[in-house]
Amino acid sequence: MKRTGFAKILALCIVLVTVLGVLPLVMADDNYLNDDVDIYVTDSGYPTSISPDQKWFVPGDSVEIEIIAWTQGQDAVEDKYDIIIFPVGETAWSERVKIFDDVPVDEDGKGSATVSGDTTEAMKDGNYDVYIGPIDWIQNDGFDGPDNDYDQTWFRVQMYKIMAETNSRGYVPGDTVTVFYSIISIKDGSLITEDAFSGLSFDDREWGVWSFDDETHEVNEDLADSSGSFEFKISNQGSATDWYMIGIFVNATFGDDRKAEYWLNANPGSFAVRDLGLNVYVDRAVYQIDSVVIVTVETTVLGVWPSVPEPGVSVEILIMEDTGTDASEIDGYGGTFESDASGRVVYAFSVLDSDFEEDRTYTARANVEKWLKEDTMDDTFDVEAGGRAISVNMAFNKEVYTTGDEVVLTIGAAVPAGGNTDLTYLVSVTDDQGGTRAQEVTNDNIFRYDIPNNFEGTLTFDVEVINADGDSGTDSEDKEVHYAVILVNAEPEQYEAGDTIEATFELITTLVAPAGFFYRVRDASMGIVLEGEIGGTADSGSISYVVPDVPSRSYTFYVYANLMYEEQAIWVTSLDRCYLVSGYDMEISVDAPTYNPGDRVTIHYDITPKSDEGFPDKFMFSYGMSNGPQYTWQSDSPSGDIFYEIPGGVNEGDILIYVSAYDGDGNFVGGANEVLHVQDGASALEWTRALDVPLFSWILLLLIFVVIILMFLIRRPAAPAPEKAPPEPAPVEEEMAPIAPEDASPLAINCKSCGAEIEITTSKRPIEVMCPSCGETEMVE
Repeated sequence: MKRTGFAKILALCIVLVTVLGVLPLVMADDNYLNDDVDIYVTDSGYPTSISPDQKWFVPGDSVEIEIIAWTQGQDAVEDKYDIIIFPVGETAWSERVKIFDDVPVDEDGKGSATVSGDTTEAMKDGNYDVYIGPIDWIQNDGFDGPDNDYDQTWFRVQMYKIMAETNSRGYVPGDTVTVFYSIISIKDGSLITEDAFSGLSFDDREWGVWSFDDETHEVNEDLADSSGSFEFKISNQGSATDWYMIGIFVNATFGDDRKAEYWLNANPGSFAVRDLGLNVYVDRAVYQIDSVVIVTVETTVLGVWPSVPEPGVSVEILIMEDTGTDASEIDGYGGTFESDASGRVVYAFSVLDSDFEEDRTYTARANVEKWLKEDTMDDTFDVEAGGRAISVNMAFNKEVYTTGDEVVLTIGAAVPAGGNTDLTYLVSVTDDQGGTRAQEVTNDNIFRYDIPNNFEGTLTFDVEVINADGDSGTDSEDKEVHYAVILVNAEPEQYEAGDTIEATFELITTLVAPAGFFYRVRDASMGIVLEGEIGGTADSGSISYVVPDVPSRSYTFYVYANLMYEEQAIWVTSLDRCYLVSGYDMEISVDAPTYNPGDRVTIHYDITPKSDEGFPDKFMFSYGMSNGPQYTWQSDSPSGDIFYEIPGGVNEGDILIYVSAYDGDGNFVGGANEVLHVQDGASALEWTRALDVPLFSWILLLLIFVVIILMFLIRRPAAPAPEKAPPEPAPVEEEMAPIAPEDASPLAINCKSCGAEIEITTSKRPIEVMCPSCGETEMVE
């Protein structure tokens, strides 16, 4: 009985302990409603430019699975979960690849599980579904598919992917298609080869092509390498509207089966197969006798945009009298050509009075053919009397304008030989909203316009110049107008490692006050290497940057200003760029030291390599004057001449002319400049210099020196004559009485004008004598 009573007491104690102690402990492990849970796969972190998705992993990667329970509460179910992973689309128990049993969440509702690298290495390439369910879900119920009350996610195991593209976006039937391909890791883009990945073996690498009509069907063509190209020909019998498919397949073994495939499709898809397209045009609508007509023919893949050129097309060009069916070929013009790599043929000819008549319409016709495709197109032009071109040039008083500035436009015009020089100028100013701001018809070639104080935007200046002969010319130029402009100049323009580049800036404005300046320095890849704020409220300053030991190809200095105008915040920016010292030296020279407005300057350039490095395929030149228009020009020669016409009305004085050279990829090659003297009616004697002194000054100095020498020689006193012995007395006979001598006069006197001595060699009196020094004469008694 005692044992029975003790047992009852013990049982009662257990009940009390369970109720008072154990139950709260069990409930403490049930803080969340079990089915309100999400499951995630942590991103792989691979570059998005390489990996198609952040849920893609390579064999050997660990895959982190996160659990988050959201809603607090008790549902009599312990906060633990079962996780099971299947290949996508599979739910059969035998197909499971990984199970996680009783994965707990902490008091914050978070838990995790890790699929190890050994597991992923043993998994085939493909997608995998990740399911989550309640504790003992698998043991108690078995797995017969996902529990719809619970979340699920996925990830993919993939060792590599295939990148491929065609050599063009469009083809015509009969063309050869070249496909470039690479097999790369989705992790870092490295090339997948058996040498680079120990244990990898390729089972097959193949490509194939399918078309709608099977005319170009090829399959099971082996690829020898993990990177390369292959090609096939589109049947010239094939349709230009049917579909084409290119497939690349790569199967390998690395832990388990690895595979990838890539498809390029046409119509629609990655490339197009279309008919042959054609465009033909002349460079203007009206010509005069002796004009030059330029005919351009473009062959393309029809209907592809942006336009895809079709090279290797046979192009026949005919120049014909009249139009349409009435057109007849003019002998001696045109010919048969082949379109170049850009799909172009350019043909030029002169309008000779022996073959063309005024007031008549002519046709430029192009007949094209390639494979089984052909087409024809016309463009027409007129030949008329008069209507010759007047060359027009616009010179502005400033390169940069701000609100409130005055625009002074000087219009230069060159009339054709023999043309009427009485010109009429039609000038209009429009804004970027299409509104007309000013319009004037005048015989004065100088036009003035005051920019309103409340305007910021783009002003377009249009000029038309005409004469009574019907000759005309036009020009147009846009000018940006800002409340403020920042001028940025970075020096040196070419730098080496260790150099200090200093960029000075200046704020140009008449209306606003600076509220702060900021700057950034970017390298050639647009990476920011330096940035900051410039303190103070001054309207100018400078920035310094020390070029590192491994310099970038270029550095661009940006300066930003935060300004206030009538309680409005205005953001202004500007930039300048410097370049790494190139492997070339560049020098320029000009054909004269002084020019008149309107003269043509011949600029000779020489580019020499600093080492054994060869020259690029072509040079692109940018050149101009500091207060004149800028132009571009291309050449394949490292030495040659560039021509520049000084605009009429340009500001006179010493003006800088510069030339900068770049290679075909836009890399800086070199730059140089010269100072020209521009003056209306300039004289070479006045502005040609020797030892930095004008030649005219040297000539004037020489003339003065010659005059001084002559004056010295003329005014120098004559040397005195040597003394002579007195004459012997005449013999006297003894018986004769002595003869009395005549009165003796002086043998020399002093000149009354200059005081010089005048020698007298005769006793004759009176006598007129001349002073040998000053040339004055006087009478001696």
